[in-house]
Amino acid sequence: MGFLGRAHGRARRHATVAALALAASLALAAGVPLRAEGASGTVKSKKAASLDGWDSLKMEGSAILGELKLQSGDYSGARETFGESLETSVNLRDPSSPVMALDLYRSALLAAGRGEVDEARGHLEILINRYPDSEFAVKGRQLLALIDRGDKVRIEGEEPVELEPLGARPGAKLSRIRASLRKELWRDALGQTRGFLAASPDHELAGEARLLEGLLYLKVQPAKAAPVLTRVARGGPSHLRSRAAYLLGSAAVSLRNCSWLAEDLPDPSGPVLRTDTPRPDRWQRAPDRWQRAPDRWQRAGSVWAAACDDLSGRPESAEVKYRSVAESAGETPLKAYALAALAQAAARQQEYGSALMLMDKAVSEADRHDLDDVAAVAALSRGHLLYKLRRYREAALAYGAFAGAYPQDPNRTLALYHRALALKWAGDNRSAIQGFESLIVRFPETVYAPDARLQLGLLYDETGHSQKAVESYRRMAEGGLENRRESLLLEAQHHYNRKRYLSAIPLYWKFLAEFPDDPRQAEVATLLLTSYWVGSKDDPGFLKAAEMFPDHPIVANLRWNLAAQAHRQGDCRKAVPNLQRFEAEYPDSPRMEEGLMLKAECLYELKDYRLAADAFTELIRRYPRSKRVRDARFKKGLALHGAGDFSASAAAMRLVGGSDSLAADAAYNAALSAVKTGDKAEALASLEGFVNDFPRHPRAGWAFFKLGELREGAGRHAAAALAYGQATENRSQALFNMGRCYERIKDRLEAKKAYEALLKARPANDSHRLNGLARLGLFYELEGKFKKAAQVYADILKNAPQGDILELARKRLLALTKDGSLTTTR
Repeated sequence: MGFLGRAHGRARRHATVAALALAASLALAAGVPLRAEGASGTVKSKKAASLDGWDSLKMEGSAILGELKLQSGDYSGARETFGESLETSVNLRDPSSPVMALDLYRSALLAAGRGEVDEARGHLEILINRYPDSEFAVKGRQLLALIDRGDKVRIEGEEPVELEPLGARPGAKLSRIRASLRKELWRDALGQTRGFLAASPDHELAGEARLLEGLLYLKVQPAKAAPVLTRVARGGPSHLRSRAAYLLGSAAVSLRNCSWLAEDLPDPSGPVLRTDTPRPDRWQRAPDRWQRAPDRWQRAGSVWAAACDDLSGRPESAEVKYRSVAESAGETPLKAYALAALAQAAARQQEYGSALMLMDKAVSEADRHDLDDVAAVAALSRGHLLYKLRRYREAALAYGAFAGAYPQDPNRTLALYHRALALKWAGDNRSAIQGFESLIVRFPETVYAPDARLQLGLLYDETGHSQKAVESYRRMAEGGLENRRESLLLEAQHHYNRKRYLSAIPLYWKFLAEFPDDPRQAEVATLLLTSYWVGSKDDPGFLKAAEMFPDHPIVANLRWNLAAQAHRQGDCRKAVPNLQRFEAEYPDSPRMEEGLMLKAECLYELKDYRLAADAFTELIRRYPRSKRVRDARFKKGLALHGAGDFSASAAAMRLVGGSDSLAADAAYNAALSAVKTGDKAEALASLEGFVNDFPRHPRAGWAFFKLGELREGAGRHAAAALAYGQATENRSQALFNMGRCYERIKDRLEAKKAYEALLKARPANDSHRLNGLARLGLFYELEGKFKKAAQVYADILKNAPQGDILELARKRLLALTKDGSLTTTR
């Protein structure tokens, strides 16, 4: 960040001389040509035909730059750059899905890495809902799972993300490349260019295509651009080498990776020629090689060479190169950039007088070459320099002159804000108040309106206008969440300084509630407690405020009461974090055993079964002789069952022991879990143990049925029939299965009894009942009891739906009627 960005708090967000060079390099890396025409060096910049197109390029460029910063370990810079890309997307009607998804995922990752999980969750929810099928949505869901589990998110070692290129077509024609470029379809153009090079490596335009490939890589996959451009710069056509080196220099500065500029590449700065040296041709003898006189790309690249020196920590070398451009005899618009950079260097040395003179020259050069943007920022910088020199009156005049000369400049409100600020420091409070009030009225929606209200509040405070100060602080909150944060503190401090503690207390509470992650939480809590102590000791909120201090003697009781109260009210989401905090900070408390039990129960209520089981295990481990151990083992078994770990659940239930109702329920649950494990031997043993020990348990009927199924499956038909006979659940099926088991051991008498019991079973249309009655009818026929058989078949005809059983009953009844077995029929 340049000196202009450090001059004032708000100026950090805006253009500086250094930012001008960076913006130029980004534009060039994006393919915007720099045109130097004739000796006069007149430069005419072309405005983009479409703001939407430019914003799309800007968004994509920011995303690429953010990814490179992240991979280089500059997480703070990456977060800011990805944020800029997201902000740019607001201006687009249809932002690129891959870029938008990348921005959202990386922003969430960086926020989570800083512990700002709410911000990370917000980015991830947008990503997953808006781009559910993207690769970043998959990663986003994984990251969200990490956040939900409370795991620490690590950014180190994150795999590089390359924006997926569109499908390349081998042998693509040049016309398709041009069409993609016109439509700004950079990925299509890259794929088509690579296809063209693969199909036609010897084409007369292959060199230009290779250079274009490198330029397109800079836009979509920057890491691959350097090798391509390096090959062109080293071995490409002679007329393209300096262009490739220039692009490498431009990209190196914009991406802060000057390692791309190897020594054996053509020097992007080139020699600075004297105009009075005669030369027979465009070639001159260098000490170690023949070197061509610099073309316009090399002359333009001198700025990148200087900027790379600056980035590499060689400010002296950079200053020499900037100065060589600034003092060269030829006319070039780069002088404006060089002079601005020299002004920045002087300002870094706190030589503000020299910096001011150089900035004036930069303004003059920029005006001469119609570089309006450079002239505007340099003029604004002049005001900043005067401010740094504490020449506040002159600074106010400079800011006013800038605002008047550039009414459409986006930094105009910045200038008006700093004009009023300079007037304040000049001691002209009245004019400063008028300036801030005017800015608020004319530009209420700008980012400077809240700051202007802040300054107004301070000025009113200093001049004794207390009510106006409070009104200004409150209006400041209209500028967004960040401004509301400062608004609350300023208003609270205003009351605190005047010993109006009862007015300050609710404001401190609002701040603590609305901004729990603010680093000033501890300081604000201290002010809150002090306000209670001095102004309202008996207020119930005083005890709540004491919770902010972990070393306070009553904090342990306060936190326990909060947790216990939340548990009693059934608010487990509130109780769990309080209990966890109590457990972490007071491990030797006599209430720890109860706290572990409450925490485990709450986790179970929240269906976080695995954590609940772990909590019960911890209680059992720490308090093995406690009266709560049996209950804890039982509930641990329930938690493991809920987590799907049925084998562990059964084992936990068996450890409960005893012969009371808890033991009975534990035996039942052990049997239930054993059945769900799929281990038939274990299930059989658990069920038999349960029904033998607790035959009167309400769930014994279910256990007998399951026992019958397992015995029947094992071929133990007699034992299975006995179990089915005692089953009270699924009674119709149990009786039917019982009859079949007796049939298999050829005990027709007992089988018939089982089927006869189905006559009274309900519901009457149960399929097992009807199948059993069909078997009973056949038994009666075999015994010659045809009337009884007919009655059974009539029951089936009455209750069975259409199907095989109904048809069987109809046929058997008809057969009994036809052969005279019955004298009457239904």
